[in-house]
Amino acid sequence: MNILMVSNLYPPDVIGGAEIMAANLADGLADRGHVVRVVTSSLNASTPERECRNGVDVFRVRLRGTIFPRGDLPVPLRLLHQLRVHAADVHNRRVVKARG
Repeated sequence: MNILMVSNLYPPDVIGGAEIMAANLADGLADRGHVVRVVTSSLNASTPERECRNGVDVFRVRLRGTIFPRGDLPVPLRLLHQLRVHAADVHNRRVVKARG
């Protein structure tokens, strides 16, 4: 079976348990003979845009700015940041261009 997974982040970019769970699921499916591809964003410019990790094809989209929570900001600015992030999710030109 061909499987496409989409995850905000994917190892080696990890900020919480969701990325680890996505990798564990992808690895397990690949171990069972499925063709698994992951589309994700990246926090680190040095992480390859395309790679094969444990039999899983990983495609990373580089995003300008941060789409992740900003705990370093005061609450009103943090809420404005999240509002901007969600508005950008409606139509992200960079993702559309990367989709090609």
